[in-house]
Amino acid sequence: SIVKYIFMIAIALVAIYPFLWMVCSSFKTDGQIMKYPVNLFMGTITFDGYKTIWNRINFITLYRNTII
Repeated sequence: SIVKYIFMIAIALVAIYPFLWMVCSSFKTDGQIMKYPVNLFMGTITFDGYKTIWNRINFITLYRNTII
C-alpha cells in the first residue's frame, strides 16, 4: 500500500513539474531561462515579460471576447 502511494506521489510530481517550471519561468529574464544548469527558482523576480505582452497585444479586447 505504501509503495502505491509513493508511486502516485512520484507520478504527480512528474506531472506538476512542467507547470511549475512554466510559472517560475514567466518571472525570469530571457538570460535566466536559458542559463545552464536549469534553476527552477531564482533570486530576482521580474514582471518585464508581463509588461511587454500587455503593451504588445490588445488584452482588453481579447478579455472582453472571452467574457462574451
